[in-house]
Parts: sequence; C-alpha cells; structure tokens
Amino acid sequence: HPDGAAYAKPSLKSNSTVTDGTEQLVTWRWSIKSQQWDTNPADDEAWEWADIDDLQIGVSLRGDLGCICTQVYVEVDYTYEPPTPPVTPEYQRRVLMQKQPDDSYKEVSADYPLEVHDPKVGSLISYEGTTTADGEGDGSTLVDSVLETKSDFNGNLVIITSGAYEGQARDINGGTTGGTVTPASAFGDKIVSGVTFVIVGIRTVPAEVAAIEAALAAHEASQATHRTALGTHETAQLASRGEVTSIETKVDDLDADLVAVKTETALIKTQTDK
Repeated sequence: HPDGAAYAKPSLKSNSTVTDGTEQLVTWRWSIKSQQWDTNPADDEAWEWADIDDLQIGVSLRGDLGCICTQVYVEVDYTYEPPTPPVTPEYQRRVLMQKQPDDSYKEVSADYPLEVHDPKVGSLISYEGTTTADGEGDGSTLVDSVLETKSDFNGNLVIITSGAYEGQARDINGGTTGGTVTPASAFGDKIVSGVTFVIVGIRTVPAEVAAIEAALAAHEASQATHRTALGTHETAQLASRGEVTSIETKVDDLDADLVAVKTETALIKTQTDK
C-alpha cells in the first residue's frame, strides 16, 4: 500500500450472495478485528438457523508490509426460547392426608406422603413410596412403614423406581399392611432404605396361570391328606397284625398247657396201674 500500511477486510457468503465488510487498518502488533451483522445482508432479514448453517466466511488482506491472519471465526449471539410447556403435565402430584387436620398448622412430612397420579394410566398406580429401612439381604423384601396405614396390596405389582435395581418389577406375594412387601421372586439384591417404588394395580402373571397354580396347590394338598390317611390305615393294619400274633401266641401257650396236663394225667394213670 502506498502509505506503507496493511489492511484486512472480512467477507461472508450467505444464500449465494457475497458481502464484504469494512476494511480495517492492521497495526504492528497482534490484534482482533471484528464486524457485526444484525441481519442477513443477503436479504436484510433476521438471521435464520438455516442461513447460519449455510454461512461461509473469509478475509481479504492487502498492504506493502507482511500481514498475517491466524484464524477466522463466527460468533452467533442469540436468546434461547424454551419450548412452551404442555397445558396438562404428564404427571400430577398431590398431597394425600393420612390424618384429618385439626386446629393447628402442620407441615407436610413423611406422615403425609406424596403420591403420583398419571392421567394416562388413571387409577393403575395405587401407591408411591420410599423404603424406610433396609430389606432382607437377598432382596426378598422391601420395607416401608407407611404401608401400615394403607390398604393391603397383596397381588399387585411393585416396581422399583430408583437405585441399583431401578426398573425391576415383581408380583406381591403376601400382605403388605405390616409395612413389608414380599415379592413373588427376589429382587437383584438387598433393597436398602431410601429407595423409591410404586405399586400398580396389575399382575404380570396371567389369571389363567394363577388359577392353574392354585389348582395344582390344592391337588398337592389333597394328595398329602390322602397320604396321611393311608399311613394311618397302614399303622392300624400293623396294629391288628400284632394283636392276631398275640392271640396266636396265647393259643399256643394253652396248647402247651393242655399237653402238659395230658402228660401229667398219663403219668398218674401209669402210677395207678402199677
């Protein structure tokens, strides 16, 4: 350049249109040069994400001195607009009071648990709770003392919703009003205190299978009764055989006595004859 200086000019290409920026003087030391476009110069409209995705940038350098450009980049300044939430949330929570309120104010605590009600599944979710103590070490129980104030959920489905075994579901096999849930088969391992779970009013085992299992159990119980009766009968038979043997032994004893009497009579007769 005639005055011995150097200049840099940014350029961009959008929608096949090339736009040059303002030429800026380059000094003797490293510096950052920039230019701002609030709208797309190709159509003077607000920037769209499609425009930015298609954007190409560059720089033009000129001057009598050595001029070096190390990098060219674009910064996009925008305001994030979060999506509009749905009118009805997917899950609704409400406080269900386990006791009638009195004249004093009370805080919602563990005595007044929150329960989940999903409009999509209606009344299928019967209970949501958190374990209040560790269950058995083999995963055969989970403990929630609040269940002592609830209805019996025997036969429902319990689903673990947090912790190491989140997602595991089991049929409930036994009463729950004592504060303990006994699954039909053990969970992966011990269900510790602080684990959340829900009880759903469905069973994973079909009713037909449950009916067959009940019939088999009744049949096995009947067989056990028959075996007991047969054993009693066999015992009675053995006792009867013992009594017959005893009678036969007594008859043999009488026969022996009779032979002895006959022998003694014969002896007396022999002595008389002599």
